[in-house]
Amino acid sequence: MKMLSKNSYIICGTPRTGSSLLCSLLKSTNLAGYPESYFRQQDIVKWAVQLGVIDGIDKIIEPKEYVAVVVRAGSTDNGIFALRVMWGTLHEMIQNFLKVGGPDAKADYEVLSSVFGQTKFIHLQRSIAVAQAISLRQ
Repeated sequence: MKMLSKNSYIICGTPRTGSSLLCSLLKSTNLAGYPESYFRQQDIVKWAVQLGVIDGIDKIIEPKEYVAVVVRAGSTDNGIFALRVMWGTLHEMIQNFLKVGGPDAKADYEVLSSVFGQTKFIHLQRSIAVAQAISLRQ
């Protein structure tokens, strides 16, 4: 899979850390990419329909086309691509990239940078784990 972006960042976290608020604020700038959970397995069909990759939920998604469309949709005019990935999604996403012609890479970063270009990471966490757990259960 060829590199589709030159500059990217990935917001990494776990649920209930405030990532939705952060992503919303970043998107509102129209300068810092449009971070979403494009590769969350449960949401791929929804994103594929919304982004015009397929025109119905019973259609087959072409992985390379999906990734290319996601990079375009998640990039602002200045070329910055943004993505949100929760811990449980990361391994599956990387394995899918390798299946569709990703690099012969050993490190996860090599796989991600081969698709997303120079990639920075934002690790998001709540400082009070108990509050996060309570928030998750509500």
